[in-house]
Amino acid sequence: NSSDTVSRFGYFLKFTSDGSRLGVIYTDTTIDSNTYNALSVYNVDVANNTFTQIGNTLTVGRASFHITDNGDYVIGGNYRANSLYGEAKVYRVSSENNSITQLGNTITSFDTVNTSEQATQYFGLGVSLSPDGTFAFISDFYSICTYELKNTTWTLKQRLISGGYADLSQLHISQNGLRLIARPRVGSSRSTI
Repeated sequence: NSSDTVSRFGYFLKFTSDGSRLGVIYTDTTIDSNTYNALSVYNVDVANNTFTQIGNTLTVGRASFHITDNGDYVIGGNYRANSLYGEAKVYRVSSENNSITQLGNTITSFDTVNTSEQATQYFGLGVSLSPDGTFAFISDFYSICTYELKNTTWTLKQRLISGGYADLSQLHISQNGLRLIARPRVGSSRSTI
C-alpha cells in the first residue's frame, strides 16, 4: 500500500498461533482519514522475510477484529455502523484462492432483540470466533451475544447481559472453543465478567 493512502498501520494486529498469518487493522485515508477502517490479512514467510496480502483489503469502519488460530477465519466488528448500533462480519480466508469472502449475513444489534428488548448501541465493540468459524461472539457495552452459522445465516443462540455498563471490548476464546472470557477495554474501571 502507498504511504499516501495508509497511516497508523498496525494499530491493532494479531498473528495466528503458528505465526503463518497476520491480521492488521489500519487507516486507509482513501476511505476515511479519521478512523481505523481497513483490515488486511497476510501470509507470513519467515524464511524469506516476506508478507503477502491475501485477497482484498476489507473496509470495516471503526473496528475490532479476531483471526482464528489457524488463520482460516476472521471477524470484524464496526461499532460505529448503523448510527452507532454497530455490526459485525465474518470472513473465510483462502490463500489457495487468494480470496477473503464473507460468510453468511452481516450481523447487527437489531438481530439481538426480541419483542421485550431494545437494540443496544456499540454492538461490535469486541469480537471473537470459535476455531472452526461456526460460532461468533460479539459484545457491546452491556452484553455478549453468541451466534451460530447455520447454512448461510448467523442465528442468535444466547445473550449474556452484564447487569450494567461494562464496556466489554476484550473477548478471548480458548483454543478448543469451550471457554470465553470478557474484560473491559484498557483504562476502563469496569470489572471482568
